Amino acid sequence: MRYRVEPIGFLVAILLCACADPESPPVEPIEKQTLSEMDTTSHSCTWKIFEVGVPGASVFWDAVAISDTEIWLVGDIELANKIPTIPSGKFTKYANVAIIRSETWEYRSYQFLEKTGKYDPRQIYGITKSGDDITLWSKYYNLTINDTGIAYNSFLEIADDSAYTQYFASGKYGHSYVYGKNGYLGQFAPKKYSRPKKIETGTRLMIQDMTEVDPNEYYVSGWDAKAPEGFFHHIKDGVVTKMDREYDGKRAIFFAYGLWASYSRLYATSPPYIYIQSLREPEKWDTLRTPKHRNGNWTGRVMDIKGRSDNDVYFVGHTGSIYHYNGRTVKTYDYVQESLNGIAIFFAVELTKEKIYVVGGEPWHAVVAIGTVQR
Repeated sequence: MRYRVEPIGFLVAILLCACADPESPPVEPIEKQTLSEMDTTSHSCTWKIFEVGVPGASVFWDAVAISDTEIWLVGDIELANKIPTIPSGKFTKYANVAIIRSETWEYRSYQFLEKTGKYDPRQIYGITKSGDDITLWSKYYNLTINDTGIAYNSFLEIADDSAYTQYFASGKYGHSYVYGKNGYLGQFAPKKYSRPKKIETGTRLMIQDMTEVDPNEYYVSGWDAKAPEGFFHHIKDGVVTKMDREYDGKRAIFFAYGLWASYSRLYATSPPYIYIQSLREPEKWDTLRTPKHRNGNWTGRVMDIKGRSDNDVYFVGHTGSIYHYNGRTVKTYDYVQESLNGIAIFFAVELTKEKIYVVGGEPWHAVVAIGTVQR
């Protein structure tokens, strides 16, 4: 593992290669009503960038904060030295979990118990936390770690064509979610990880992102080759409502790449715009255009959104883009994008009180960018 630390003073300009984003961005929206102006939080942040794994195809897909000083990252990492697998003890060069405690790193390789009775090491695509339970999600299987040990589960009760997905999410109230192909969204009750409740989403297209408002209310969005214009739906108590926004007969937003709901606002992105909706007064929206990076490129497609509060929200995604909304303005962190030559993709962001953890990959390594907020 090697890392780069943001220099203080000047930055070296790096020629960037832009990742392709979808064509036909939404028309320029015009605000009809604006949310009340919020207080601001600090944009100021210093960054360290870590490239993890031997040169190859390593990647981190997801991350979760266990505490303010302990973060778990999951994916598929090829190491220079072998480590024992859990629980069999066989040695392997591949880790699927990395744990950061303060400045120290630990790598683990968890095996999944398959229905054949055999243990198999698998790439991990998601990690969720519910109370003291940490659940690692692979395709078709999961395992839960807590103080009593490891519990192995299978969620093969989902139809195979729907279960084959890389998308998992934690809810605010202890629920976990799996979603993806054919419009599938499944909800796992707290501390129950083998049989999800299927939620009707009003689509058979690929769900790219979802967010929970409460255990009976959600937003889902996505697109696929069958319908590149995509969809953006609100679901409450089983009722599905399309979230298309129109102005002057033209759709201003018809799908969103990234979704995140606080307790009072919904944040959605459709490049190059950020849309913020009041959950208490749904007719009220703010519309922000994301700023360009200083090299002139637009910020890339958003893969994940997370916030500490309504005025402290981070967006991450393609071209190594990270940007922050502080309640009034949007700030891009150009240093990170330039350091990674604009070719990294960030898949997830996780926050603690003072840190920002952004995880993903580039063609040669897994990548972790760790930001420290300057208050």
